[in-house]
Order: sequence, then structure tokens, then C-alpha cells
Amino acid sequence: MKAMPIVIACIAASIVWGQTTVNRVFEFTHITRENELQEVATLVRAITESPIVSFDAGKRTLELRGTASQMAAAEWVIHELDREGAGTNPAEYRAPGASDDVVRVFYMKHTQTVQDLQEAATLIRSMTGVRRLFTYNAPRAIAARGTGAQMTLAEWLMRNVDGTERQADSGDYRISADGSDVVRVFHLANTKTPRDLQEVATLVRAIGDIRRVFTYNAPRVITLRGTSQQMALSAWLIREMDSPASEEGAREYSFAEGGDENTVRVFRLKHTETPQQLQELATYVRSTSKVRRLFTYNAPKAMALRGTAEQVAVAAQLVKERGE
Repeated sequence: MKAMPIVIACIAASIVWGQTTVNRVFEFTHITRENELQEVATLVRAITESPIVSFDAGKRTLELRGTASQMAAAEWVIHELDREGAGTNPAEYRAPGASDDVVRVFYMKHTQTVQDLQEAATLIRSMTGVRRLFTYNAPRAIAARGTGAQMTLAEWLMRNVDGTERQADSGDYRISADGSDVVRVFHLANTKTPRDLQEVATLVRAIGDIRRVFTYNAPRVITLRGTSQQMALSAWLIREMDSPASEEGAREYSFAEGGDENTVRVFRLKHTETPQQLQELATYVRSTSKVRRLFTYNAPKAMALRGTAEQVAVAAQLVKERGE
């Protein structure tokens, strides 16, 4: 390993529960602001699970206690964050002797605010299931520790959410070969506000029976994790919801699996001039047709529902009678 701009001193050693623990002092070189030093100290402690013995912002030192492997990981993380040029490329550390224990630092190149960084971190944590994931605001960095598979998925999400590979539909990222566990990223071009994005996400979650649906407001992103069938239905729904508001009429999607409620229909309702009128029509259609899953999206005056073929046919007739 190249010489690092960190002064490291071994202060004490002891035997605890059969493992040698040491105290080490790390001195920061390039990070000088107190709030940034505190952020990195918290991040390092959490990623390595090493208790902080002392922290001195004035001297720019951090003292940790832990095993040799914990100290090695701490040394790597501090060097990665406290170096010239930090924030340019993702970096990886693999714990010695552990085949599936990986630390990675990612840099969000297109994330402008702290809130955006926190949203992106929440999305990645939720989609990957990584337990140890923390942010460092100044370089827009996300540090994570997990399995190799989790880190590979995290990198794919980064590229599709924040990187140059962003496109309207990422296509499936298959975690399981049989399609029972799939991740997908959508960028919504015609969804203008965070509220609109949340309405679409709620609609897709409920109509598609998808438990893991998360949004990232700044780039208008929705990420989903579920089965291949759920991803296919969600892709269709998002295309329908995010199509230009001038498009009118009704469109239908059906699938072989999913029980009796295997028909989905989307209506664009130009005659409902206000959100209140749209909600009144939705309440009427829901109660009369007995459709259990019916949701609205106010901006394009859209209504989506899922039920049996018979329920959807009844709903379509009710909408027609009310002036579609």
C-alpha cells in the first residue's frame, strides 16, 4: 500500500475475549472543517464498528479502538476520504480473509444538495438491503459495507440513478436467475414536481403489489424491487402515467398470473376539470364496480385501477356514462 498522508500511532493493546484490540490515532491532512471531521469520524466508526476513544477537531485526530482488521478498514476509509482528488472515482476495500466483506465509497457526481444525497442514500440502502451505509456531505460521498453482491447492485444503482447511464428505463437487474427478485430504475420525463412523483410511486406500489418502491426527487426517479411480472406491469403503468398530458382515452393491461384481479386499466379523464372532480369520480367508480385497487394521478387527470375483467368492464362503462 502506498504511503498515506495519515499519522498513525499504536497506543495500547489488550486481550479481550481472545482477540487482540489496539488503540490507533489517525490524523487528518486534507479535511479541516470541524463539521466535516465529525461526519467522517461518525462514518468511520459506523462502517468499521470500532468505538471512538477520542476525537479532537482542533488537532484533527481520531482515536479508535478495535481489532487489527477493524483498524485496517478504518485506515483505508480515512485515506480514501482524506486525500487530494477525493470525489472522483469509486473505490473498494475487501477485508483480508473474508470472501464476502466489502467496503465501497461512491461519489454522486450529479447530486447538488445534502437532501438529494440523503434521498439517494436511502434509496440505495433500501434497494440493496445494506445495513451499514453512511454519507459524507462535502464530496457527496456514500460509504457502504456489505456483501459483494450488495455492492455490485449498489454500483449498478449509482450508474443508473446518478451516472452517465441514466435512461428512461434501465431494464431489469436480475438478482435471482428465475426472475423472482428483480430491480429496475425509471426516470420520469414528464413528471414535474416531487408531489407528482410521489403520486405515481404510490399508484405503482398499490396497483402492482410491490413492497419496495422508492423515489429520488431531483432527477424524478422511481426504483422498484420485485418479480419480473411486477416489473413488466410497473413499466407499463409508468409509461402510461408519464406520457404527455394531451394523450386521452383508456388503455388496458392484462396478465396470466395474479389471481382473478389480473386486469389493469388506465383512464385519462379530460372532463374532470379539478382534482376534487377526479376524486369524486374515483369514489363513485370504486364503490359501484367494487374494484379494490383504484388510484388517481392529478396532474394528467388519470385514474388507474386493477380488478377482475368483469369489474374493469363495469368501471369502463361507468366512466363512459360520466362523460369520457
